[in-house]
Amino acid sequence: MTDFNPHAHLARMLVDRGPIAEINYGDVPVHYNPGLPHGNKGIDWETGILLCNFVEEYRPKQVVELGTFQGYSTSWLILGTLLAGVGRVDAYEVFPEGYYGSMWYDVYGLPKQAFRYHEIPGGIWKHPNEIPEQIDLLYHDTEHLPSPTKMELSLLVPRIPIGGVVLVDDMFHPDYAPMQAVFDDLFFPNHDWSWNVLALGHGLGVARRLK
Repeated sequence: MTDFNPHAHLARMLVDRGPIAEINYGDVPVHYNPGLPHGNKGIDWETGILLCNFVEEYRPKQVVELGTFQGYSTSWLILGTLLAGVGRVDAYEVFPEGYYGSMWYDVYGLPKQAFRYHEIPGGIWKHPNEIPEQIDLLYHDTEHLPSPTKMELSLLVPRIPIGGVVLVDDMFHPDYAPMQAVFDDLFFPNHDWSWNVLALGHGLGVARRLK
């Protein structure tokens, strides 16, 4: 697709903000209404833009998304690689592609030459051979339960090199309060990592490997 223009797709996605969900009344932006024509976007528009910006700025060669749902966050990650001119995205979900409805990267018509969807029934720990040896940027957005999350991270975090980034969704979500302790224990006291949580969407954790 030599005529593909990522900036045109960026312009389309920037105006496609959509209605605000009615389920949250907190101080941070809220998730999208699941009644949208193509289904639930899963993350807020502002977080999607930030994901794209992270990829475009840091230019990771290998992006891994764990918890794909309908691929709205995936779309921003893919677009980031297209704008950067480098990188690929591997997305992992326990159900088949399209299980929840139309995938947003198909709705947006994004090319998928540097993208692969992985169905991982039972969890990522049952499919260790499908994980890239090096992960330059990891976006984590699964069921947010402490035990499976610890198993997921035990496989993924050791593959992140110095300078690599981990982004974690839903850090402020009221249903997932125990997750804050999981990530604080992993990143905050560890001098090998920088760790912050941004008041964006339902709270976006940002960790970067320092050494």
